[in-house]
Amino acid sequence: MNKYPYLLLTLFLIIIHPLSAGAQDQALADSLITVLNTQNNLSDLDKYNLYYSIAQASVNSNTRIEYSTRAINIAKEKNLDVTYQTALVHLGIGHRQKGELVKAVEIFFQAAEQFKQLGKKGSLAAAYAHIAQTYRMQNHHLHSIKYYHMAIGIFREEKDTVRVASTLLNLGYQYLKFNKPDSALIPTLEAETMFRAVGFEQGVAYALGNSGLMYAALQQDRKAENKLKEAIAILEKLHDEYAITEYLIEIAAIYQSRQEYSRALSYAKQGYALAENNKYMEFLRDASQRLSEIHAAMGQHNEAFNFLKKHNTYRDSLINEEAIRKMADLRTDYELAQKQADIDRLEVEKNNQQLMLAALLITLLLGSAVIFLLIKYNRGKKRANVLLAKQKQELEKQRNQLAALDHTRSKLFSIISHDLRGPVNSFNGISSLIKHYISTNDLIQLAEISQYIDSSASELSSLLDNLLSWSVSQRGEFPYKPEKVFLKPLTAEILGIFKTMAHAKKIKLESSVPADIALWADSNSLLTVLRNLTSNALKFTKEGGSVQITAAAKGAFAEIKVTDTGIGVSKKQLESLSDFNEEKRTWGTAGEKGLGIGLKLVFEFTRMNNGSVEVSSQEGIGTTFCITLPLYDAARHAKVQNMKNS
Repeated sequence: MNKYPYLLLTLFLIIIHPLSAGAQDQALADSLITVLNTQNNLSDLDKYNLYYSIAQASVNSNTRIEYSTRAINIAKEKNLDVTYQTALVHLGIGHRQKGELVKAVEIFFQAAEQFKQLGKKGSLAAAYAHIAQTYRMQNHHLHSIKYYHMAIGIFREEKDTVRVASTLLNLGYQYLKFNKPDSALIPTLEAETMFRAVGFEQGVAYALGNSGLMYAALQQDRKAENKLKEAIAILEKLHDEYAITEYLIEIAAIYQSRQEYSRALSYAKQGYALAENNKYMEFLRDASQRLSEIHAAMGQHNEAFNFLKKHNTYRDSLINEEAIRKMADLRTDYELAQKQADIDRLEVEKNNQQLMLAALLITLLLGSAVIFLLIKYNRGKKRANVLLAKQKQELEKQRNQLAALDHTRSKLFSIISHDLRGPVNSFNGISSLIKHYISTNDLIQLAEISQYIDSSASELSSLLDNLLSWSVSQRGEFPYKPEKVFLKPLTAEILGIFKTMAHAKKIKLESSVPADIALWADSNSLLTVLRNLTSNALKFTKEGGSVQITAAAKGAFAEIKVTDTGIGVSKKQLESLSDFNEEKRTWGTAGEKGLGIGLKLVFEFTRMNNGSVEVSSQEGIGTTFCITLPLYDAARHAKVQNMKNS
């Protein structure tokens, strides 16, 4: 048994930076070569896996070609149960790295055809991506973009996040080569986000590097330099010289544009050395051109001329009419073969469909009578069921409405019987006292009686207002008409309403509200909220205490606080403040009744105005109700943004 199988299982095919494919890691490739050379009892399958993994991880083009060929040969000779076509893809990559583009694209089309026959969609998409990349190197931009989109469509269908991100990265690079850096950034940044989401460090490095190339094209040199250096730092740890080569050449171009020729020359030489060492023909072409321009700018004309000659040589080896014609012929042959295969498949499907149609016609003729009767019966039954279902829904709806109305009526009767009786009885008693004091001409007592009349009338008016508002809201008919409402006039109105009540209990009632606070709210329901909070605060505050209404803007909202120095609320009572229960009554410091319906309206109407209620209290010290409601300007801005988005 081979003791290294775990090394092989960790490797998988992906498409990454436009200049590489697979998880390139030269250190890993070297380690696997050591394993291959030191193990003598390897099975044929182990050898295939090692050949394939070395080809996949290697950065050197010759090494990739050698071990891809070995993997393909041993798979065919030993008839191994493996998909050796993936090794075929790496063979094409090796030839592409060497600048043998016609050979590379021929191999990629061959692999694509075999993947299609095997039904391996993911591998087919990978082959399309490599075809696109090879076309890019020949400046066939439209063909390249076409095959990248074909690959992305399949990867998205397969829900392969890493390959979608990798091919998006390639597509962005293609747009860059097509002189469309703005269009290039969109798929590149999407790819970086996807790589970071799955924690794929090498993919993040390529996305950073490619975005650096695009920022350089947009003449954002500082941003480009930072992105490229960040990418190189990651790739150096992974020994990925292929990508590092291009990024070094691009950094040289940035320093060249700044006329920092010494630094530009250093980076260009590093890129040229890596390209020469690994036989990267495309980069040898680019680096020699860059070195020629830098030497010329530095007045070193002999060196500039030598590198210019090298550039022309590398360029001509990559681009020539015969190579372009052969690649076009290969693409045409492949597409014609695909169309012929589609025609043959459609012909077979047509014959099968004709046979199936004949069988279906016979079956339909034999069963038509039975089907007709069944359809007729089912239609009648369905109509009856639909009618019954509608009637049932209508009855359920009416029952629920009646139950809600009955519940509301019971609540109202209970409230009226318990709470309206008190103020009315007070008026009866006060009436008798008035008659008595008039007969005795006791004017002092009559003056005191007037305070009781004010208190009873205020209590009765508040109760009736709350009952009306609550009953309407329970039926869902309370009018909600949000508008721009200035808070200061409302608080002034509240102070006017409760001025007499506060004076009677010797309570200091005041407000501190900025004049510029404008809310987006329904003014009627907001007035009800403030009236109930102020009424409760006065009701549960002893003589000599204070009640204060304050407000302040907090971001997109306003915080309105009603603070009293009253008797406070226990922790248990705080937990159930928003629950309306007719049995839960409290009494004010002067014997006033507390029904709880006012607080119910506070919570309901605040929610209706898209706000919230918070309560803090300490027994014996006081209570603060904090109402948070949206400011008018913020609400209007949010509404405009929603309209733009829609």
